Parts: sequence; structure tokens; C-alpha cells
Amino acid sequence: MRIYEQIVAGHIRFPSATPPAARSLIKALCTVNPSERLGFISGGSQRVKEHEFFASVDWDSLYYRRIKGPIIPRVDHPADTGNFDDYDEPKAPGERSIYTKEMQHNHEDSFKDF
Repeated sequence: MRIYEQIVAGHIRFPSATPPAARSLIKALCTVNPSERLGFISGGSQRVKEHEFFASVDWDSLYYRRIKGPIIPRVDHPADTGNFDDYDEPKAPGERSIYTKEMQHNHEDSFKDF
């Protein structure tokens, strides 16, 4: 929740070793206003692919599997979920946190387009 709140507030902190191109990409993807977000604005996904972070990616070769992707997950069978995090079962309605007026005030505008 803290990470979400930092993104909504526009306060994204990066480890000092984060390369500038990675910082730029993450900031562009985490822009609060969807109409200003990279990939949403004119050019769509092509603008994402043209970002400096992906400068070394040959998209056609990747698409046609002439090269391997940077991360190849281990998959043992078609239903293998080993590469996903485990999450607790959703809480029953009576066990969930109460959505307070303060939470509404802080976050409601971020979800008005959903």
C-alpha cells in the first residue's frame, strides 16, 4: 500500500544503482494521469518499445524467436504457477479493513476512470 501511495503522490524513490533509463521508464509508466502515461499517449505501445531503456532490444528478432528473451522462466508443465508469488486467500467482507473517509479523500480521484 505504501508503494501505491508513493506512486499516486508522485514520490517514487529508486535505489542509487538504478540506471537513468530504468528510472525514466518507471516514472513514465507510473504517471498518475493516464492520459500522460507512456503507452497511453499518442504512439501507444510503440512509444514504450522506443524508450531508451529498450534501445538494445531487436523487437522483430524477439517476436520471431530468433533471439532469446533476457529472462527465461522455468516451466515444468502447462499449469505451473511456480513463477508467481503466493498470496493469502481474500478476506471475507466482514474481515476486510474499513474503507475510511480519509482513504476515500486520498485515493478516490485516482480511480475515477476505472
